[in-house]
Amino acid sequence: MGQMIRSLNKQIPLFLVLGSIIVLIASVVAILNARQAATYYTMAGTTQGDTTQLAQLRAGVESAAIWLPSFRLLGIALAQSGVALALDKVGRRLQAWDPPAALNPGDKGWQRRPVTACLVLPCMAAGLVAAIAGFIASLRLAGAASHVFSQPVFAGRSTTAVAVMFDEAARIQAAGSWLEGIRLAGLVFLFLALASGLHAILFLLGQQRMAVSPVVVERPAGRRRPWWNNMRGTR
Repeated sequence: MGQMIRSLNKQIPLFLVLGSIIVLIASVVAILNARQAATYYTMAGTTQGDTTQLAQLRAGVESAAIWLPSFRLLGIALAQSGVALALDKVGRRLQAWDPPAALNPGDKGWQRRPVTACLVLPCMAAGLVAAIAGFIASLRLAGAASHVFSQPVFAGRSTTAVAVMFDEAARIQAAGSWLEGIRLAGLVFLFLALASGLHAILFLLGQQRMAVSPVVVERPAGRRRPWWNNMRGTR
């Protein structure tokens, strides 16, 4: 377990950089998808009926609207995982800190690991798994949406074929609802990991302050000499 944690700590910069890159890529794709959506609605308002070009544009817009939020969440999850690992690393170093004998009278009860420190890595892993699972599911759902919305027209098709396409579109809309639930659950776990890491650090700092403060000798309070008296002594 300790070796796995040390190997994860070495990957903190990778998590942060990779997550930031994914978020930037998702932002660029969102801008391009917005332009494609504007083109689609402009052409749809001036064209009679659905053409093949309009269907292809709509397929791209609808599929991107499904997988893009999950892709962005994956980048956020990677970046937050890097921050959670950094907080866990700080907490473990605070727990392992061994003060000088003069400041530690022998009672190391303050070095006990708080309960919240044990929640950082499990919550981080749960949030990251939820983000990855949501992204994979969104890719499959986006492929189904692209197939459905790329059909140019319903005219000339049998009633059964039209019913099948509407049934697929209904399943896509329903799947989008539980996919949003997976994304929200991943975010909750990631924020819980960050909050647990911060609480563990504050807890350990408070315990160290309580252990050190009784033996710290404070400077006796007295009347200080004016600063001009010090200048006189230097002449």
